[in-house]
Amino acid sequence: MAIRSLIAIQHADKTVESIYCHWGGEPKNNGRCLFEHYSDRDKIEYLISFGSLARLESRIDPVAEHSWESPESGTCVFYHRDRNDPFDDGVKSRTHDDITALLDGNLFWIEYIYIFTAENIWTMYVRKHGEVQKRQILQDVLD
Repeated sequence: MAIRSLIAIQHADKTVESIYCHWGGEPKNNGRCLFEHYSDRDKIEYLISFGSLARLESRIDPVAEHSWESPESGTCVFYHRDRNDPFDDGVKSRTHDDITALLDGNLFWIEYIYIFTAENIWTMYVRKHGEVQKRQILQDVLD
């Protein structure tokens, strides 16, 4: 069963850019991967530039053979790049006015929201029964 998440970055002007990730949304998977491999703002922006993911991994760009049908171990799997889905509103990143606008938006089936804040801190929001239940600093969840 998929555990869906959003991965987002807050810009200096407080707008937030987000992408969807279908698999592995829980902190032990996507949370740990983001914390350990995506602490650089430029790398996070690069990740988000590819649009929505089927699966988050430690590496964005493949170093060997990689496809939707046969993904390279350790390499992210993107809907546009790897499955050739159109790069449209269903795949490309979305921009929100601020964190509140993101959290108040249509988050159907999203269970975890990871936001790299303007202060360069990964925060995690947990949704249960369609509502945000709590906000935590990701490092505190993983310790």
